[in-house]
Amino acid sequence: MAHFALPGGQSYRGLRAVRDVPLGPLFSVPLALCLHSQHPLLDWPSSTPAARLATRLLLADAEPSSPLRPYLDILPRDLHSLGCFACPLPELQHAVQDYAPLLRLRARTEQLDAVAAPHVLAALGGSAHADASLAWAMAIVRTRAFEVSPGVDIFCPMLDMANHSHDAPHLEWQWNADAQAMEVSVVRPLAAGEEAFTSYGQRDNDGFLLWGGFITCEMNPHDTVEVFDSLKDAASWWVETAIGPALAGEDGQSSLDGDDAVRVARRVDADARQSEGGGDVRVSVCLGADWQVDERLVDLFEELAANEALLGPGLAQRAAVQAVRARAQQVLGAWPTNQTEDAELLASTNLHPHIAACVQFRVAKKRLLESYLER
Repeated sequence: MAHFALPGGQSYRGLRAVRDVPLGPLFSVPLALCLHSQHPLLDWPSSTPAARLATRLLLADAEPSSPLRPYLDILPRDLHSLGCFACPLPELQHAVQDYAPLLRLRARTEQLDAVAAPHVLAALGGSAHADASLAWAMAIVRTRAFEVSPGVDIFCPMLDMANHSHDAPHLEWQWNADAQAMEVSVVRPLAAGEEAFTSYGQRDNDGFLLWGGFITCEMNPHDTVEVFDSLKDAASWWVETAIGPALAGEDGQSSLDGDDAVRVARRVDADARQSEGGGDVRVSVCLGADWQVDERLVDLFEELAANEALLGPGLAQRAAVQAVRARAQQVLGAWPTNQTEDAELLASTNLHPHIAACVQFRVAKKRLLESYLER
């Protein structure tokens, strides 16, 4: 473990190679040296892996002679250094400029934590100390745990010190169920003194900001930006903004009835769910990195455009693309600050790391929207 300098006198912790490290197996951590979320005494109704693992962490931390004491003693104890989930809500809300999906994710997580809290405290004896430590334990889980299989999270000492890279991680981890061990390999050679990165998985920046408190300088290929709350919202926007006539170079109202447009949205959504075999399909409508458009939105706009009196089927696909661009422009213009103002703020040296991460977060969202307009 080592400390790496940041501008403004700040620093962060990570793994540094003390020698050149070639490709191949690096180390293996047996389950006996990890904490995991599977325990029959902690399997209460509606329990979550995060809550169970937090309970295991607090139980182990309460034992002075725990075999994991060397690992426990190097865990950060300052709650406010453990991701932006610990930020006061008004502060986070202001810093991300009311970006609704992130705030909804935090609210849903808080609801799950509230349900789990009585069970966790009961397992710990319900002490005031346990109550005060629960938020810390949940933050540690969300910033350091690995999901090794559905419903099973573990702490893996040493590996959890490696920071995240989207594009070029050095370390690749795999849970060996037969050996009951976490196996780590080098997939990109490390030079002596170089920081070792791993991958925390394919997630958008919302999760990285809330749980990790960071946004990498790399373009996140899995990031998204929400442009509509739902397909119904998108259908209503099409009619209310009269985007069809506008794309045809005309003024006036849409020739579509609002109720009919919503019915089209419901049908498109139902078709998407059927094609997924009844699996989960996100409610909100997002644009993704590398010009990845939610196919439901394209299907919806094409069908609405085909039924507009001024457009018709021949221009439906082109109209759908232009409508997406128009919405991207509208959402981009709704942010209170522009990219230049954000860059000036980041150039200042007195920003708290959480606030700086929030500014980088909104910069990434705006950059994603701008990519749709530039192309």
